[in-house]
Amino acid sequence: PGMTFGIGNEIMIESLFKYDKNYVDEKKFTMVSTHPGILSTDLHRGQGWAFDIFEYILVHYLVGISEEEAGVRQSSILVSEKLHPSGLTLVDHLGHARVYDPVMSELIEQKRDWMWSFLTAMERNHACK
Repeated sequence: PGMTFGIGNEIMIESLFKYDKNYVDEKKFTMVSTHPGILSTDLHRGQGWAFDIFEYILVHYLVGISEEEAGVRQSSILVSEKLHPSGLTLVDHLGHARVYDPVMSELIEQKRDWMWSFLTAMERNHACK
């Protein structure tokens, strides 16, 4: 079983369904969690000189893509006929899609309460008043 880069995203989505009574029923729409690729940016600058060099080479020469290419990938994923209606599809940067496996379902179940508590505490403490 694989892990997704955005596991936190999936836990947050699942938490909304479980805890937020104003949120839409998950069976009424299709959800997609995507990771369209590594953008060519300097987002991680300043984490030490070795990482700065590694990150620059990685995103600018090896695997980085433009915002335009990321947008094309996202759009292609969202209009795909292969998405699972009334459920969540996970799509990686190569366009490979999958649904939850039992290990991921268990992980989400284990972490959902903690994630919801964390997010609601962040909202209480940092929301604009």
